Parts: sequence; structure tokens; C-alpha cells
Amino acid sequence: MPKFSVVTCVSDIDIYDRCLLDSIRKVRGSHDIEIVPIHNNNNRFTASIALNYGIDAAKSDVVIFVHQDVRLLDDWFTLLSDRKSTRLNSKSHSDLVCRLLLEKK
Repeated sequence: MPKFSVVTCVSDIDIYDRCLLDSIRKVRGSHDIEIVPIHNNNNRFTASIALNYGIDAAKSDVVIFVHQDVRLLDDWFTLLSDRKSTRLNSKSHSDLVCRLLLEKK
């Protein structure tokens, strides 16, 4: 099973905790998830610079960029793991994520 790094630019800790962190807490025991917050309370960075810091800090096989106000579905990491193991050898990362998102609709 792959390890995931979830990178997000955090400007509001309350929203981040209620949304993204809460959804990750629910599934963290089932998956190897590294949380990489880039705290940007004072708007020190543009979003792209913050996310570049995040990718440099990430240590996992799969890096996921998510907004702080997103709630991930409970089975999202499982679906991504399944797609990664069966399709990653022949598909690009962007194709993998796009297919996953389209399949969930």
C-alpha cells in the first residue's frame, strides 16, 4: 500500500481542522498518511510558492495537494491506492487522479 503526503496551504487553522484534518483523522489508521501543512496565516507566500515548499517537504510516494476547506471522502485513499496499484504503471499521475475523480461522480 502506498504512503500518501497531503500538502495544503493553511491560512485558517479552524477551517483546516474542521474540514481537511477531520476527514483525514477518520481514515488515518487504515492508511499511511503524512500531513504536510504550509502555514500561511500572514500571507507570506503565494499558493504556488507554499505548495512548492510542501512538495519539497513531502516524503511519500504519492503527493496530494488539497485546499484546507475540503473534506475527503472516507474511501478516497482506498480508491486512490487501488488505482495506483493497478494503473500507475501505464498511466500518468494526472490521468490517475482525473480518472479517480470522474469515477466518484
